[in-house]
Amino acid sequence: MTLLRDLRVHDAGTSVATAHAARLLGALGAVVTSSNPARPLLDDPRVLPSDAAGPVDVELADEGCAPGGHPLRVSVHVDAAGGEPHAAERRLQAGWGLAWLCGEPEGPPLLTGGWLALLHAGAQAAVAALLGLLAANGDEPLALRVDARGATASLLDDALVRAARGLPQRPRTRGPARLEAAGRLARAHDGWVSLSLSQPGEWAALDALAGADGIRDGRPASGGLTAAARRWIARRSRRQVFDALQEMRLPCGMALTPAEAIADPLLRSRGVVDGDGGIHPFRCDLADGPAPRRARGRRPLDGVVVVELGALCAGPPASMLLAAWGADLDKA
Repeated sequence: MTLLRDLRVHDAGTSVATAHAARLLGALGAVVTSSNPARPLLDDPRVLPSDAAGPVDVELADEGCAPGGHPLRVSVHVDAAGGEPHAAERRLQAGWGLAWLCGEPEGPPLLTGGWLALLHAGAQAAVAALLGLLAANGDEPLALRVDARGATASLLDDALVRAARGLPQRPRTRGPARLEAAGRLARAHDGWVSLSLSQPGEWAALDALAGADGIRDGRPASGGLTAAARRWIARRSRRQVFDALQEMRLPCGMALTPAEAIADPLLRSRGVVDGDGGIHPFRCDLADGPAPRRARGRRPLDGVVVVELGALCAGPPASMLLAAWGADLDKA
């Protein structure tokens, strides 16, 4: 039993955005069927293929699609930029600035791999569906719309504010060469490791490892990745570097290939990857309990209090979204 165990959802869309919204709702326990041709791109076994009309609570569709003929409570239409999924993703990333975040600063912007823009639009559609269920009143179905361009723009709030104020955009600094030069990436003999060291003492500890191995470059470790530390890392595997730095409580990560990632024991122990290599990234561990009370007021979340305890960049936009739908926000 899960949170949305009595909810029936049908994905009548054609985009990755509605397919993602469907699998998010399915991960929360909804019974989800789909006639979406993009469904195999995300391949979630909880979303059942179906083109049969029937009673559902939520229908997901793309803007301009004909109604599916389902008796329903909430419909969510996504304007996903239209067309073939890869082309839609390229248009969203190129048109709304995501491409400028990637690539060498001196070179052309590059597209981010995967479905960053469309998946974000799908997440917004899933949220809209849940909030629409709270707001629905009477026999008339509630129609909601999500614009993929607006959802993509919400990922770039800093860039949009700077543009609105006539300020120059921040330079791109995310290319591997720039990160390597800054000491944030280093090459082990079997791939890359990432370093999140910020204090001179942390860099000195890394130099001490190199010195203990007989590697020195004659410079004091005042902050930054020295040549000695680079040589120490280059002589070792990613796993050896990771284990050594973790033992010293120094933040370090390994750049894994997709095949290595799905073999990771932590992902398997948590059920993200099953024994056959199937990926199940979304789940709900909420215990059974009474259905959430319906919020009273003009907005679906009026009267709901949200406490944000986040320390990184994911918390503020989530809080802003909840506040926009009426929640009272307390940021600790």
